[in-house]
Amino acid sequence: MSAQESEVAAQANGAAKPKKAPTEYLTVEMEDGSKDQFVIGKNGPKKMNKYYDLNENGTFKHARFNFVNGRVLTVVPPASLHGQFLGHGVIQKYGDELAGLKPAEGQSEVDPDDMYLTLEELNENIQQGKWSTRAAGDGLGGTSLLIQALMEYGGKPLEVIKAFLKDKDKTFKDKLKLDDKRKNAAGLTMKQIVDRIQTEKASKGAKVDTSAALDDLDAMGASA
Repeated sequence: MSAQESEVAAQANGAAKPKKAPTEYLTVEMEDGSKDQFVIGKNGPKKMNKYYDLNENGTFKHARFNFVNGRVLTVVPPASLHGQFLGHGVIQKYGDELAGLKPAEGQSEVDPDDMYLTLEELNENIQQGKWSTRAAGDGLGGTSLLIQALMEYGGKPLEVIKAFLKDKDKTFKDKLKLDDKRKNAAGLTMKQIVDRIQTEKASKGAKVDTSAALDDLDAMGASA
């Protein structure tokens, strides 16, 4: 039995999970007299830390790159490039928001509707001056399907459904999609509506004409 297998077996028998070793840091005095801490990994200390500072009014001041050898590089982009830097940052921020998005249960790919909803929610927060608001358990696919199903189930508009789901966790949302007890005015349960929508979405996906491909194969000459 390997060390990993022994650890898994021990945990299965009630043994406490080994504590993660505390992060170690290397403190370096920078060339400008400031001090910075570099995380020490298995291959030694991190080579560079990067930061940015803002002015009191919230505008960008400068970017700062601290190197483990004590060197410091401060960058103030020229005004002529502020638009490009801002554009790059916006695209990066919104793109990063999709990094943790997972396909809905039973699906192999992330639904574009879920991607849209994720960025729409981020944008709403950004417009309110909130930079980071994602909570643990967010970033999971299937929300667009649930919203569509609830709109059909209850006949409520989009904004009402989004407000209803705003503080609900993944467990609640998953159980809601599987509810096969309570029927709506049309006599349908949430599960029936969700299953139908999933089938419709699957039918609209990319189709591969395997029959035509096999015809092409038949038409090819025999190999030597």
